[in-house]
This record gives sequence, C-alpha cells and structure tokens, in this order.
Amino acid sequence: MALRNKTTDWDPVFLHARREARFILVTFAVFAIYTLSVSYGLGLNTNPDMNQPPPQVLGIPSWVFWGIVLPWIAANFVTAWFCFGYMRIDPIEEADASGDKQSTDGVSPQAADHSLEDDHV
Repeated sequence: MALRNKTTDWDPVFLHARREARFILVTFAVFAIYTLSVSYGLGLNTNPDMNQPPPQVLGIPSWVFWGIVLPWIAANFVTAWFCFGYMRIDPIEEADASGDKQSTDGVSPQAADHSLEDDHV
C-alpha cells in the first residue's frame, strides 16, 4: 500500500470544499445532539399529572422552545455567518490536455465555435 505523499499540492478549491464540508458536518452533529438530548430531557415526564399543562415559555411547551425553537434560530445565525463570512468563492477553471480552458457551462469553446459555424451555412 502506497503511503500518502505529504508534499502533494492540493487544489485550493478542493481544500476549501473539504474544510467547508467538515464544518457543515460538525455543525449538524452539534445541533442534532443538542436538539435530541434537550428535547428528550425536558420532554420526558415533564408533567406526571396530566390534569395540568406542561411548563411553558412564551406559550410554547418548554421542551419545544429549548429543544427546537432556540437551536433553529441559532442554526440560522450560524448558517448566515457560514455563507457570508466563512465560505470562500473560488474561480473554477478546468484545462483539458491541450491547455485550453473549458467554459463552466458544460460546453467546450471548440464545440461552441462549431455550432456557430453551422448557423452561418
């Protein structure tokens, strides 16, 4: 089995995408664990006497407020920060074997040139 070469020059777009994917997965795990544990902890036997309403915050059952509403609001702020402050905008340019740049719309410049020639026949 070949060892990974530590001096490999990774594409910066790949490095940014990998860093952002890790952040997304860790953030998801943190919010999921928080939501599940708080909702379970506060929702379990909150009202053993069924004749009284459960504890409430702003008219919402406390387990819903602390376990769903609050992390939802926090996740929106984290998402906004991630999109506007953490993510990098990288130019994506691909070069084929001849060194010609390919367009990002999926049509190579050569194919576009041929289609223009066909229109003038």
